[in-house]
Amino acid sequence: MPLFSVEVEGYRAFRDKAKIDIHPLTLLYGENQAGKSTLLRLLVLLADSLYSGRGPLDLNSSAIKGESFENLGWRGVSNDSSKPSFSLIAGDGASLTLKFGEERNFVFVDRLSCKSENTLFN
Repeated sequence: MPLFSVEVEGYRAFRDKAKIDIHPLTLLYGENQAGKSTLLRLLVLLADSLYSGRGPLDLNSSAIKGESFENLGWRGVSNDSSKPSFSLIAGDGASLTLKFGEERNFVFVDRLSCKSENTLFN
């Protein structure tokens, strides 16, 4: 059983939803440009965002190296569905999902979902 799982969608190399289970020992491997470094930087970005007090997504985090919000989206054709979305899922199935948006250089949580024991809060 994983310690937790991360789901990511519309973030850099991850156009479609991808789920990664995090175990006490987790190995990431794959082809170049597959998203290995992106996933590792995402974990640091989320941790920095929790502790920095700089809003819902810390754009000053060293993990994203000064990128703008627009550059965090999927690297393909830009559209509304390419806004980054992240989920953290506990081993017991409880989850927190955040979908981000931006307007006039202000980053905000566009959608927040919490799920615990078959109860969904939107």
